[in-house]
Amino acid sequence: MGAGPSDGCPVHSYRAELYGILATITSLVALEHDPSVPTTQSINVYSDNKAAVNTVLDHQESRVINPLAAEYDLLMAIYTEWRKLKAFSSNLQWIKGHQNPETVAQSEKIGVTLNNLVDKACNDYMDLYSSEDTTQFFPLLLFVSRGSGS
Repeated sequence: MGAGPSDGCPVHSYRAELYGILATITSLVALEHDPSVPTTQSINVYSDNKAAVNTVLDHQESRVINPLAAEYDLLMAIYTEWRKLKAFSSNLQWIKGHQNPETVAQSEKIGVTLNNLVDKACNDYMDLYSSEDTTQFFPLLLFVSRGSGS
């Protein structure tokens, strides 16, 4: 859904994927407020990080997570945003990364294609802003509060 910096030290694929999930859910929350956007469709959210998908799904119903868990801040932000979704039905799915869309089942083509596009956008961002001096980081709370229309 986007490419850009992931705040945190060290930044790794698990944290970056959680940021992607958060950005997607936050965008859906914002879209629900636009009357021109139909909200009757079910939305599939894809991630190629199985650990991120499993962690989010394991705690999605209870939203109870150990405060000492890895990436607790992002998980709580995801659950906070997810609770705001009223009209959209969303489904988080793991998709194997780095696949050729032409070699997968028809039911997986869109997920694989979108995952490849997002991976390319992220790699392009990293190529442009690989220097620590040029990368800008944004506090998570600022991102969530601005993204939710608060």
